[in-house]
Amino acid sequence: MMMRPLYSVPDYYTPLIYLCIAICGWTLILTVLHKRMDVHSIIGTSTSNLHTLSYMGMSLFLIIITHRIVVNLLLQYYMTSTQCSLLCYSLTTLLMVGLFPKDTIRFIRCIGRSIISHHVYFSDVIMVDVLISFSHVLTSIFTGLMDMTPYAYHPFIPCITSLPFIIRLRQCCIEYTNTSSNRHVLNALKYATAIPVLFLSHYTQQGDPLWRRIGPYEFNMLQLWYLSVMITNMMAFTWDITMDWGIIQLNSNQTIVIRKTSQFGSILAIALNAVLRLLKIYGHMSYLPSAYLNMAEITRRGIWVLLRFEYEWIKKTQRIDIPTVFMDHKL
Repeated sequence: MMMRPLYSVPDYYTPLIYLCIAICGWTLILTVLHKRMDVHSIIGTSTSNLHTLSYMGMSLFLIIITHRIVVNLLLQYYMTSTQCSLLCYSLTTLLMVGLFPKDTIRFIRCIGRSIISHHVYFSDVIMVDVLISFSHVLTSIFTGLMDMTPYAYHPFIPCITSLPFIIRLRQCCIEYTNTSSNRHVLNALKYATAIPVLFLSHYTQQGDPLWRRIGPYEFNMLQLWYLSVMITNMMAFTWDITMDWGIIQLNSNQTIVIRKTSQFGSILAIALNAVLRLLKIYGHMSYLPSAYLNMAEITRRGIWVLLRFEYEWIKKTQRIDIPTVFMDHKL
């Protein structure tokens, strides 16, 4: 039996690698933001968290490398792929919880608030929106764990993928209940329209039997996916540049105004947002590797976080309200 090369990474490492990239990216984003605004006043983050995040990212990277070397050199002759993946996830979870117990508790509390709390905090919104970008990574963990069991799980995959969207939809409903603002209804509609797209994407993706035996029913389903994914992405793109970033605004005179003061290049951010969204749609219909699409989504979400924090800081320091006037009316 020949030894597999170290650069040949099994599929069960992929979610952990994305998680490592996300932690390092989040550390970089907070470092940049701390130089331009008081992040602590927005989400309660202190400078000590930056060091913790750096240690967490390095620790996860070392865990992945160490596990990969041990499995490659010692265990590949004695353990199956299922046993290796179970060992990988178990050790990673135990070590990360043991090394960073306070951060683990903080993350669990954040998840719990997002699911059951009747108050929505800005930090919880950011976390759930980031989880939306990592929904396919969460699905990969689910499929990796379910592969260890004899149960059929294929029909439940879109349900797992849609969980962050459902949590964010609930947050929008809570915000509408607390404020009665029309904009939260529109935001909830944005996330609600994204959930059917996930189910249609699951059943129209390349490699699925539905794609290989196109008939009248399947063709109609594919057309429905085209329509729904374009509507959803247009709504999300418009919401990004108007409500989340405040770049295009509608003033009290019902005149469109473009906010030109941005420290992160608003025009470039809009262009990248559009390109990366189109790339994700194109990747569903082509043979683009999922790694490229996931990295593109992580990049898009990083840009979104920078502009989202900047606009929140502008609203906080300049004491301005949501600029789109017709969305501020009470129902």
